[in-house]
Amino acid sequence: KKGKPIFSRLFGSKSLPDILRFLDEKTSIKEDLHMFSKLHVRTFLRAVLYLFFEKLKPQMLLFSPLILYGVMRLVLPDYSLMTIYILILVGLFFVGIPHGAMDHKTGLFSKNKKINPIFILKYLSIMFLAYMCWFFSPTLALVMFILYSAWHFGETDIKEWNVNSKLIGFVWGILLFSALLLSHIPELNVILSALNVNQLPPDLPWEGLFIWSLILSFLLARAYNSFSWTMLTLFLAFSYWVPLVIAFAMYFIFHHSWSGWSHLKESFGESNLSLFKSALPFNVGAIVLFSIIFLNTDMSWEHNVAQLFVFTSCISLPHILCMSYFYNSPKKWVKNRIKVK
Repeated sequence: KKGKPIFSRLFGSKSLPDILRFLDEKTSIKEDLHMFSKLHVRTFLRAVLYLFFEKLKPQMLLFSPLILYGVMRLVLPDYSLMTIYILILVGLFFVGIPHGAMDHKTGLFSKNKKINPIFILKYLSIMFLAYMCWFFSPTLALVMFILYSAWHFGETDIKEWNVNSKLIGFVWGILLFSALLLSHIPELNVILSALNVNQLPPDLPWEGLFIWSLILSFLLARAYNSFSWTMLTLFLAFSYWVPLVIAFAMYFIFHHSWSGWSHLKESFGESNLSLFKSALPFNVGAIVLFSIIFLNTDMSWEHNVAQLFVFTSCISLPHILCMSYFYNSPKKWVKNRIKVK
């Protein structure tokens, strides 16, 4: 609708030969600047800024809490942890847990895509199996949690990046966990101890493996010409100076959960508000279940963090099955994403 006034001004300011040379991209930079000065500069600047922020919006969402934490550490170090934990809790409530609270709408455990007793029974049964694995063998449970989480994170990211290889997605998921965990061995060992899992030897070259994870991730990002993947690799590099729980939460909430939420939103054709309302019952139920069964205020911080890992692994397994069904079933979500883009 802005084309008519733009072209009216264009043809009214220059001769026809000059305009044709401009449209054929045969003018000099000086002539281009003179041409642009005659047009609606604000209109084009707004368009440029819109495209710039649309392209960088996922990276802005991911790096904003990282930058906030860095600034708080410099300016108000005593309040930095409290501030970032509050931000993480808000993110968990509005995106992190709700993106998994839409599992009934994928149709795997509920054919009518509603929360019903059958859906709840199936969901809790799979969670119980995951929990029993922790009960009998914490080491096996932890390894399985890392593997199926790596598959899930990779599957979500390659859908976002249009990379048509599940193997590459899984490799990226392994590199992601490697970079996060191997760069925080002391913190990881504290959590492993609380989980009754053998600690990793601190004298091995973990930092070298961390660097190699970053290098391989960067090479894959360049091979697939993915700007978002490159920025994620940069985020992993900066996460070296951020506590493990916070770094993982930043990735999980402000990248992974938001990507999954966006895929569901585009597939179902709903607004953020209506989708959040649909997720609210399951969202609240997950928070209450965690608070009652896993969270113990009389225990140490490390114990509660370890229990958070256990709870996350239990609730992740049925969620991963639902999302894998969603991504691989003949749905219209890919077509919807193409139309949106």
